[in-house]
Amino acid sequence: MKFNIYLKKFGKMIRLYRIERKKSGLYVIPGGVFGKSYISYHEDGKSWNRLQGKIITKFKGTPLSQIIDEVTILNGPHSINAPFPWDKDEADVKISPEDIVIEKSGVFFIEVVS
Repeated sequence: MKFNIYLKKFGKMIRLYRIERKKSGLYVIPGGVFGKSYISYHEDGKSWNRLQGKIITKFKGTPLSQIIDEVTILNGPHSINAPFPWDKDEADVKISPEDIVIEKSGVFFIEVVS
């Protein structure tokens, strides 16, 4: 499973996150140019928040395959005031059926729940 969360604004498709479910776990990768930054939650219950490859936070919780209730992987407010140079024009982005496109101005909140 892999999909993107985009913000449609300024005639651009601003990728906020790419979410991937791999054999080793669930990965939430921020859009833009953040290098080796991501949040991961693994099959063994380990979770990391990495910024430029360095672990910022880590914890051990319920193994991913054993989660029954909802678990928040990421949450936070967003306010996009202008597109970045790397953001693509709407016409240049192929949206897959799994992708989520948000059309919102001002401050908005995203929560990724497993």
